[in-house]
Amino acid sequence: MDPRERLALTLARDALDVNPAQRGGWLRQHCGGDAPLAERVAELLRQIDLGHEVASATPATVDPLLGERLGPFRIVERIGKGGMGVVYRGVREGADFAQQVALKLIRRGFDFDDVQARFLRERRILARLNHPNLARFIDGGVAADGRPWFALEYVEGDTITRWCDAQRLSVRDRVRLFLD
Repeated sequence: MDPRERLALTLARDALDVNPAQRGGWLRQHCGGDAPLAERVAELLRQIDLGHEVASATPATVDPLLGERLGPFRIVERIGKGGMGVVYRGVREGADFAQQVALKLIRRGFDFDDVQARFLRERRILARLNHPNLARFIDGGVAADGRPWFALEYVEGDTITRWCDAQRLSVRDRVRLFLD
């Protein structure tokens, strides 16, 4: 992949974490006046946003992983996505016990070497952590398409940010909660 396209993809990935209403200013700032680069990043973001709209409307026909297996887990539903990863709810199959998990893997199109290295580092760190306020690491592997994945304890409920918003927590209270 040419370095300019890699830069555009990196900027698009980073822009996913920026509020869509603020992306125009963010793009101008991070593209340094390079109009063709800014347009390429904007085009990539439009493609991603279109994919998200389609996925929201008809997830079963758009997301080919639904119903598939990662290791011993069947993928049931998509529950979130971030800059580089996507998270699904999965259920263990073929065992004499029931278990729900959160399955995380690198999003298609973001499986660059540097992203994969960060993801694998995250997986190794999570496998070593043991804390009552963190979801427990359960398993990991590589999907049929070569993307690494890991399974964490599935925690039912709102995201922490949504819960903090509903409780109207101040920044200070959010930081205290984070420190716990």
